Amino acid sequence: MNKLIYDSPKTSLKEDLFGWHPVVNRISDAIRLNSKENHPCYTIGIYGKWGEGKTSLMNMVCSCLSDEDNIKIIHFNPWLFKDQESLLLDFFKTLQNGITSKDVVDKIKKYGPLVSFGVSGLINLALPGVGSLLKGSFDQVIDAVSEIKTDLTSLKKELNESIILSGQHYLILIDDVDRLDRDELHALFKLIRQNADFVNTTYMIAMDVDMVAKSIGQRFEGGDEQSGKNFLEKIVQLPIYLPKIQQGHLNKLFDIYLFPQIETVLSEAGKSTTSLDEIKESFYRYVSPLFRTVREVVLYVNSLSMILPLIYRNVNISDLCLLEALKLFHPKGYHLISQNKIYITGAEQQILRNLSESKETRQKKKDEFIGRILDDVDSDKSLFVTEIVEKLLHPLVSSGNSSRITLLNDKSLCSSVYFNNYFLYTTPDDIISDIETDRLIEDLSTVSQDELTERFEFYYQTYGYSELTRVVYQILYRKFFYNISNDCLELICVALSRLSVNKDRKLYTEPEIGIHVEFTICDILNSYVVNLDERLRGGSPIPDYDKQVEIIKTILSEHVLFPFHLYLATHLCEKCNVYYVEKEKVNSLIYDLILRYIKQEGIDSLFELSQTPTTVLFRIWKEVNPSDYMEQVDKYISNEKFDAVPFIQKMIYNSDINYYNRFCELFDSDAIYNRVKNIDPKGISDFKDTIGYFIRMQKNNREKGQNEPL
Repeated sequence: MNKLIYDSPKTSLKEDLFGWHPVVNRISDAIRLNSKENHPCYTIGIYGKWGEGKTSLMNMVCSCLSDEDNIKIIHFNPWLFKDQESLLLDFFKTLQNGITSKDVVDKIKKYGPLVSFGVSGLINLALPGVGSLLKGSFDQVIDAVSEIKTDLTSLKKELNESIILSGQHYLILIDDVDRLDRDELHALFKLIRQNADFVNTTYMIAMDVDMVAKSIGQRFEGGDEQSGKNFLEKIVQLPIYLPKIQQGHLNKLFDIYLFPQIETVLSEAGKSTTSLDEIKESFYRYVSPLFRTVREVVLYVNSLSMILPLIYRNVNISDLCLLEALKLFHPKGYHLISQNKIYITGAEQQILRNLSESKETRQKKKDEFIGRILDDVDSDKSLFVTEIVEKLLHPLVSSGNSSRITLLNDKSLCSSVYFNNYFLYTTPDDIISDIETDRLIEDLSTVSQDELTERFEFYYQTYGYSELTRVVYQILYRKFFYNISNDCLELICVALSRLSVNKDRKLYTEPEIGIHVEFTICDILNSYVVNLDERLRGGSPIPDYDKQVEIIKTILSEHVLFPFHLYLATHLCEKCNVYYVEKEKVNSLIYDLILRYIKQEGIDSLFELSQTPTTVLFRIWKEVNPSDYMEQVDKYISNEKFDAVPFIQKMIYNSDINYYNRFCELFDSDAIYNRVKNIDPKGISDFKDTIGYFIRMQKNNREKGQNEPL
């Protein structure tokens, strides 16, 4: 998408996209009718704002009159010249070049220089302090001026007679007078009214009448815009205000120049993108009503044409269209949004919640922020700009909160992952591009387990775990849209389990690192390893427990084991639905894991685990094979090398009877009591709530003759 459109005026009615042909024909007919006979000079004013098509309309009139032999069309651009004398001289030079009658040209050659320099030149030369070239009294200057005026009157009369004899009529087009300063404007209009008001001559002048009136009005007594308009009424006999371009005609421009280009990039945008229908619906509702002129359309389309090829895969195209409209029509609001990523993407909201601010306070801050964005919006655009801002920042504005997954899937401006793309026009180095994500989706059906594991490791090392899981969930969220099978999800789960970070894990929970791959794997099993029940209308997801068990088996059957595998087994029992449905199968897999881990690392490694995995895994071991459990565990506890103190401190703390009961269910509490009953409490800081609590509970039970835990 790199085709620019140009802000070039239309040249003929064939290019009319706005239904202007009735107006063009009416103006052309009036000029054509007047050219049938001699007529005094008159002026047509074409009034319109910047970019509304004044030049195009005049060009269309010229095109309609191009076959009229007796009408000579002459274009004059007054803004090319730096002073009044140059402007006037070139005006007459332009007439000479555009007129074919030799007699008329000869008369203009004599008349033009006198008008351009004669009277004003003599007076300027006589002014003190500028080096007078005239000798004699001021009366001599007055006589010279009078003689020039007499010559001008005579020459102008002769020129008019020559024009009549030539049989020619002149249509003189003057464009862009808005660019002149007030003195140049006054000189031009004075020329048209007094010195170049030739017979059989029609002037057609394009201008922003309000701007010109305000500028030229400063020369008159009132000094205001109305004074300027009063002056223009003496110059312009036929004022024509440009017809308003209908919204449907402007929309036609978008259909011609914008949407075909968007359609092209959509065909290359990959798996996850916005549909053309969604883009059009949003565009025509929020963006289209802002446009008034063709020039605005050109600026907008060209801006998108440059930006979209750079980032179309990594943004929501509908959001980008809204944001670019905001940049064009309310740049202050656009820049305020660009500078407030933290607040807009929601991180600030979490901060506010942590500060315990009330809901009303947070809402007030939101309202104030939106108010600042909408400050100083043009009144005629306020409604539409407000709707654009509310649509773009809906997750912030709305009382309900959009989920992170939804924001990611939509590539929303309010997503911290995608926010920068809208302003940097490139994919930041710290995120995985959507091009790469699409490639990953395409490869899932054919990639080997080793290849995917290697790719995931690269993502982890390059971008970090949160970015890797962001991409994984972006894929999972639209699993059925992408037709991703549960076999592919197995590849993903296994690849996650084989990340190098899992090999370095020492603790079940590590808040400093914050990377708990087992949480992600269990969530995938619970929420995404599912099938659609086609018996229900639209299909309803039902868990694929057989596949979930198969995935668990694959991960827990690795040849080389790490504490991570024990942590995953623990979390499966704590958080996965499949454990309760297929408990026997999962327990069998975990028991096998325990035996192989003991064989690899020794039984002491199990006793070094933290409380939760110890409790969960030893319980499963005892349930699956009680005799093996008793033999190995009791033997280990009875060994003199077994240090019972840290083990009790880990398993029982805060004088919690629940911890004590679970401990006694799993381990020979009497044997352990005998190891610690005579321990000196002075060397143990938390003795009272851990070791001391255990000893007190055991003594109490013994005194009551109870050998079983409460």
